[in-house]
Amino acid sequence: MDALDRKVLTATASLLKRWVNEEVLPANQRTEAVLAINALELSAARNALDPAFLAGLRQREHDLAASLGGGTGGGSGIGGELATLFTTAPAVADSKDSARALREFLIGWYEPTDPLIEEGPAGIYRPFEAGEDPQANALIITADKMQAYLDRRFPDRGTIVASVDVLRGGYSKGTYIVHTGEAGQAGKFVVRQDRPGLPTGSSVVGEYEALLQIFPDCPKAPEPLWAEADEAHFGAGVMAVGYRPGEPGRVFPEEPERRRKWALSTAQVIGSLHAIRPDEPGDVSIFMRQTLAGFRARIARSEHSPHPGLAFGMAWLEQHLGDLASRPVCRTHGDLAFHNILMDGDEVSAALDWEFTQFSDPVEDLSYIRPFIVQLGFWDEFMAEYGAMTGLGWDDKAARWFAVFTAVRIVVCNHDILDLLLTTDLNDVALIVAGAKLLQKFEIGLLDAILQD
Repeated sequence: MDALDRKVLTATASLLKRWVNEEVLPANQRTEAVLAINALELSAARNALDPAFLAGLRQREHDLAASLGGGTGGGSGIGGELATLFTTAPAVADSKDSARALREFLIGWYEPTDPLIEEGPAGIYRPFEAGEDPQANALIITADKMQAYLDRRFPDRGTIVASVDVLRGGYSKGTYIVHTGEAGQAGKFVVRQDRPGLPTGSSVVGEYEALLQIFPDCPKAPEPLWAEADEAHFGAGVMAVGYRPGEPGRVFPEEPERRRKWALSTAQVIGSLHAIRPDEPGDVSIFMRQTLAGFRARIARSEHSPHPGLAFGMAWLEQHLGDLASRPVCRTHGDLAFHNILMDGDEVSAALDWEFTQFSDPVEDLSYIRPFIVQLGFWDEFMAEYGAMTGLGWDDKAARWFAVFTAVRIVVCNHDILDLLLTTDLNDVALIVAGAKLLQKFEIGLLDAILQD
């Protein structure tokens, strides 16, 4: 890229910034514009890197690999030597000193293209806006499309589709509320739709099968209605679940008694879920070893350039599987926080987005929800209610393992998004930012999780 091309990128980014700051764009287009600014600035910075800087970076990588016991020169591209070392000698990753040294190297590598990389993933989430992307727009489920589908699949029901509301937000799945009128009675159900390429590695069809096992033992899970794997109907797989009233629990009430009720209701939901056990219970480390093997397969399938932070995180998890020895196994949600919880008054009305559900350690969910319950101010009461229902409790070692596991899973998802962008004709600015810029930030967040005491 020559100087003129870089000038085009930076000038376009400046124009978009001015439109955003002056509120020229409609509100529903501002998020897309901010993401486009991120993508343009990233591209300009990547193509302005000095060859001398890249040569120095390769030497620093070689020196670091040698200091950690490698230094073979293996792997291709910047990061390849370290990624190879952590994969072939995973014991190297079982050290906070190694994690600190790698973090310092990655900061030096990524900072020229992301001046805020030191902060890691704090405050980076931007919702997916389907309306501004032609390919995503083509997937939008309309009332006519849904009516035609229901008439074909369920001809005896006589369902009348009145309207379909598109809910914005989310990189990996689309969500719709379908309003119906049957025999004079108004009704609603919810449809979840895959995004092209399955950015998180899971389909709503698999999510539906899991919900069949979970509902009604966990009554706050959505009621599974039907699923459609054939992409010919809506451009991607879809599933339908029952509608539940409520509002996302993102804004906590101010009154202490209401906060306490929120905490206790959440404990009851998680407790009912964790009462579901596998038919053949075993050591949870066996289940998680299988999950990590799935991550390894996804990484091998989608790797285009080395990511030593991800290689380090995978090695750390495998080295620390012993921390889960003899731990209990139960059905977990995997992403249970108040952005995925609907509140109706002071009680949970529904737990949403089950794409990461699996048989795992109960601490996977407890560690994920803990910061939110602590913010409510009733962690002890939450655990007392949960423990009375399940007989299960907290474990510090397991909590640390799952903090790292969650961070690794996020990096793997962004890694898959990058592959999707490079191997298909998908052209979406939100996914470009997720697969490039956010992937780097999440690598730093992964190392920060390992470095936490």
